[in-house]
Amino acid sequence: MGQTRFPATGIIMAGGKSSRIGSDKGALLLQGKTLADRTTDTILDLFEDVIYVTNHPEDVERTDVRIVSDDIPYLGPLGGIAAGLRHSTHSSNFVVAFDMPFINDDLIAYMVSLAADADIVVPKVQGSYEPLFAVYSSDCLRHIDKRLAAGDRRVISIYEDVNVKEIGVQDIKRFDRDLMTFININTFEDYRKVKKMLGETDQ
Repeated sequence: MGQTRFPATGIIMAGGKSSRIGSDKGALLLQGKTLADRTTDTILDLFEDVIYVTNHPEDVERTDVRIVSDDIPYLGPLGGIAAGLRHSTHSSNFVVAFDMPFINDDLIAYMVSLAADADIVVPKVQGSYEPLFAVYSSDCLRHIDKRLAAGDRRVISIYEDVNVKEIGVQDIKRFDRDLMTFININTFEDYRKVKKMLGETDQ
């Protein structure tokens, strides 16, 4: 990628409790960099504006991103997306979970390029959406608020209310042949596997 950033907002989702890993997984080290910083640095290179959504802002030491918290904590990813969109300065917003260590710049660029024709641009892999690696228009916020008010916390619930552009596996593989982008770290076993993929020995 060149130095020109997309005129869009990158929204990094870090608000979970890390319950399956039992500690702050954002602090896990990969190639000398924390998992959270690894994702944040990638998104900063790509977008004019970057928002970091977390329910623990006191743990974030960075000053190069805007840090926001859920309006109501622990409503799940949909609540986090709402918080990010509410503070966004752009109509297009790329949402990504912070625990995905292999996100692909070129795939992100392709998805953002399609955003003008849809409210949501989202990959569909093995029959399932990847809602935490997707582009959301600011218009989605009103639909999210309605769903949350009705007690529906499923991210894909709003997909019924808006225009969705699906990115299929064949398109994804043009940029990410092995679908590495969609690997995430939820457990220490996941962490060990990712370290091995990076050629790092386990400590």
